[in-house]
Amino acid sequence: MDGEGTEDDDIGDLSQQFHNTVRENIIYLIFFLTLAVCSWAVTGGFLKRKDRSQDDEDDSESVVYGICFWICVFSLSIATGAALLLPMSVIANEVLLLYPKTYYIQWLNDLLIQGLWNLIFLFANTSLFILLPFAYFFIESEGFSGHKKGVSSKFKEAVVVLILAAFTVWGMAYILALVLSPERSTFSLDFGIFVNQLPFMYSCISFLGVLLLLVCTPTGSAHLFTVLGQFIVGPQFIRNIEEEYTVAMLELESLKNVLKSRNGRHNGEAKSKELEGKLGFMSAVMPSGVETSKVGLLGKLEQKVRELDVLKKSSKWKTNFIFPCAYVILLVLTGFTVLLVVLNTLQLLFGVKALPVQAQPFALGLSSVSVLGTWGAALEIIIIFYLMTTSVIGLYNLPGIRKYRPRFHDSPISHIIYNCGYLLVLSSALPVLARILGITNFDLLGNYGKIEWLGNFYIVFLTNIIFSAASILCLASKFTLAIRQELYKRLRSVFRLTITDSKSGGPQFGLGKED
Repeated sequence: MDGEGTEDDDIGDLSQQFHNTVRENIIYLIFFLTLAVCSWAVTGGFLKRKDRSQDDEDDSESVVYGICFWICVFSLSIATGAALLLPMSVIANEVLLLYPKTYYIQWLNDLLIQGLWNLIFLFANTSLFILLPFAYFFIESEGFSGHKKGVSSKFKEAVVVLILAAFTVWGMAYILALVLSPERSTFSLDFGIFVNQLPFMYSCISFLGVLLLLVCTPTGSAHLFTVLGQFIVGPQFIRNIEEEYTVAMLELESLKNVLKSRNGRHNGEAKSKELEGKLGFMSAVMPSGVETSKVGLLGKLEQKVRELDVLKKSSKWKTNFIFPCAYVILLVLTGFTVLLVVLNTLQLLFGVKALPVQAQPFALGLSSVSVLGTWGAALEIIIIFYLMTTSVIGLYNLPGIRKYRPRFHDSPISHIIYNCGYLLVLSSALPVLARILGITNFDLLGNYGKIEWLGNFYIVFLTNIIFSAASILCLASKFTLAIRQELYKRLRSVFRLTITDSKSGGPQFGLGKED
């Protein structure tokens, strides 16, 4: 009887384990399908229409574009999932802490969250090192010479180039690993060395991603206030918008009449100079090169009229209430983020807080991730989303990446591939940066917590210092920009006046001679 009972217990445990595995896989499938649908909508919205529907005459090109499109959809969904890892994990921990015995959330457990981290890590590696490079080589390939043109020839060329690039990258990573860690001197040509180098290569990619975030996030924090002004019109103090709009309309109509009535080149230039002399309002804000160009002056006037029209039609409720509230919220979020990073820096310096490596077994629902409890965890999630937003805004304001900024229905497939790569690197490094800066105390799970350089005190400490200093400098530069520009204009005008006086011999007070 005891043997039968033990056998029944074993069967029950196996059955429960089987059901748990099936349930976890179903949840993973629903989660990734949701991300894929959203990514498909976003990618299709930005992709150029010419690339979405290739001509029927070139079926091979349409197949190539279709494969690359779905690779971009997959990579973007993984990038979104990587960005959501920390918020979802913090929410799951707080839910289990508040409702530990509720029947309806029994499916939410440690294995589910840890499995999600492992899947995101695996798919992120696959996208970064295999899929996105293959998509780029596939879209740029023309097939081997002497072979029939088509999908097969392009596929073979893309695979060969990808293998050569993989060996090159692997060799560089192996040499770098030997330089940084001389104990890695054992060399064997087996499959294990490729597998063992993947975590190190991803560690290098995550380090580059953190460096990119250190550049993008402070820059995006400063540009976020400009983006807010583009969506919500701020209050206009000491300005009569109606009067400015009327004056600008009269100037625009006058300029159009002059351009229409010109009879010759010299006559038109004379009228333009006469008009520009009358437009004192525009000459104060126009550069000297634009003042001499009638077409440029017309374009500037039209833009000025459009801006004044938007200001005139803006809602008083949005202008006087929503904009100041949003501005204050962004300012508080930025200041609180910098304060958290400064406190984390001091705790690291005095040994109060340990380095962000995974040092203990993971368990959900044991304690809150914040000393403030649920409200503190909610604030951490808001700050993580804030970092995510500012990093994306800062990324597309960098000089080298600005030209690849996606445009609605006007981005070629190659630019979509670039953007997916950028976003995947940023989102994969976001949990690492949030943990380094002390935004959250939630441990990095899976291979994220095994990144080698996270155990280096100097790298972690310098990351905190650089982030704090860059954020403060960017905000100070943003809010003092108008003052610095006005001061520069005043100094330049004084300098020009001094040079003019020196060239003319200085001011002369007595020009007549006494007899």
